[in-house]
Amino acid sequence: MSRLVAALLAATALLSVLAANVGASVDPVRLALTTPAKVALRTHFTVGVRISADVGAFDIAAQPLRLHVLLEPECGGSFEGSTGPKVIDRPLPAPTAGKAYTFTARARSALRHFSPQTLCVFVTDAEQRQFGTSTEVTVAATRSCTRSTRRLTGVRRALKRATGDRRRRLRTRARSTARRKRSLCPRPTTTS
Repeated sequence: MSRLVAALLAATALLSVLAANVGASVDPVRLALTTPAKVALRTHFTVGVRISADVGAFDIAAQPLRLHVLLEPECGGSFEGSTGPKVIDRPLPAPTAGKAYTFTARARSALRHFSPQTLCVFVTDAEQRQFGTSTEVTVAATRSCTRSTRRLTGVRRALKRATGDRRRRLRTRARSTARRKRSLCPRPTTTS
């Protein structure tokens, strides 16, 4: 009986490894986005996009490849169907034949409204064919994060001018305000 259980466990482990490998190779072009989920209104935040492609994924692409990143309430089906403000719109370096492709781009943007915005990411070629798309990541400007950011900015300004006991009190206040801001405005996270 124990041999049967051991054989079943080994077969299950083998099948899970095979399933993980099959799932990993389904999408030849992968996009990983790094951005905070909550930001302060009219305050710049960084958007990072990492493109990873398997060998031969861009073989049929008409050069140059382009990376388009926009902010919209809801993404269109393509770059042409999306009208929001552009965060990144740049050509990509040409891929080398027979090698895997990786590229990372970063840009700064700011939200002008409290409504959540979706990061619409498209990797297209010269003939507007899409090789990679991501429309799941949202960024929202929240009132609590905005208040906390403005409060911290005011305390830091006052700290620059303060001296003596007032400076010590403001330094303590700045630390507690910074802790509160970190809890209300979390650091950027990477999503695939």
